[in-house]
Amino acid sequence: MTRTLFCLPLALSLLSSTALAGPPEPLQAAGGDSLVLDCQINGQSERFAISDGAMADGSGRLQVLAEDLYALTRDGTTYVIDPTGVQIDRGPDRGKWDCTEVTDAAEPGAVPDAETTARLLELEGEVANLQAALRAAQGDRQAAILMRETAMTAREAAEADLAETQAEIEELTAQVAAQEALGEQLAAAEAAHDAARQELEQATARAAAIESMNAAYQSELDAAEAEIAEMRLEFEGLQEALEAERVRTRDAQGQVEALGSALNVALAQLAAEQEARAQAEAALAGLRAEADEAEETGASQEEPVAQDPEMPDAAPETETMPAATDETDEAAASAPFDADAALARVDAAELSPIARAALGAAIEQARDDPAMVGEVVERLRNALGQ
Repeated sequence: MTRTLFCLPLALSLLSSTALAGPPEPLQAAGGDSLVLDCQINGQSERFAISDGAMADGSGRLQVLAEDLYALTRDGTTYVIDPTGVQIDRGPDRGKWDCTEVTDAAEPGAVPDAETTARLLELEGEVANLQAALRAAQGDRQAAILMRETAMTAREAAEADLAETQAEIEELTAQVAAQEALGEQLAAAEAAHDAARQELEQATARAAAIESMNAAYQSELDAAEAEIAEMRLEFEGLQEALEAERVRTRDAQGQVEALGSALNVALAQLAAEQEARAQAEAALAGLRAEADEAEETGASQEEPVAQDPEMPDAAPETETMPAATDETDEAAASAPFDADAALARVDAAELSPIARAALGAAIEQARDDPAMVGEVVERLRNALGQ
């Protein structure tokens, strides 16, 4: 925010009294105050930055005369500075000059997106073009009005000439009865009458054309004003939409940060669960190996038992299971990834809320990015124990 103050020039008696009494004791600026002024001195801009009772750039000798009143001595010239202006005692810049106090600027708002900015610039250009067209139409309208007034003046003059000519014709006609010599004058008067009538008709036609042009210009002017009003409404709507988009962007940023934190916790818990599952599977595999070893030891000590020919052999059935699993994996790999079905299976599984949320986020990413399908399917298999 910039604050501009104007006041009457300071009297030079303050400088003279200071010079007679000697240099005053410098005052300490209260609380480390600072003052930054932009001054227009003799057509040029100069900045005075005061901080903690001294010049920020270290130029000259500064004395604190009173609160917000300073005396700066630099190169033999004395500057009396207050928030409203600076008084110079000598040199080509002698006199009182106005200053503007500079304060911190307000924090800038969120940057609009490129599409909205481009649209705003386009609308501003269209409004400028329409305003230029409006001004041109107004100029054409004024010219048409002047032309119409000129034509009306010419028409009135022609009517006056016609009236005079008619009077002359009547006078000459009266004289023809007395003098045949006036026949040539009568013919000339009739010719002048015809010429005046033609001029009157031409002036009338020009006035009608100008009136039509004026109506067309008025229609264009009304249309331009309506379009400018519509553009202004659209511009205001875009500004409101931009403000709403800024609010939504801030809310979405907060949601993304919260989701990232939850996802990190979920991934950590999922990693712990996977490690526990791997340890359990390793222990289960050890138990199965011990059971198989015990079973083989017991079978070697027993007599072989004859199998019923009608009962199917278990070994072929066991051998066919991996093949069926391979076929299922190949079918799953060739089939498209069904994100909705995967989400349904995750919701139906007995998982912790954090693990379910992490898997749901991964499935949604795989829905948008096919390159992540393999990784997400592997995570689903590990989580669901398949």
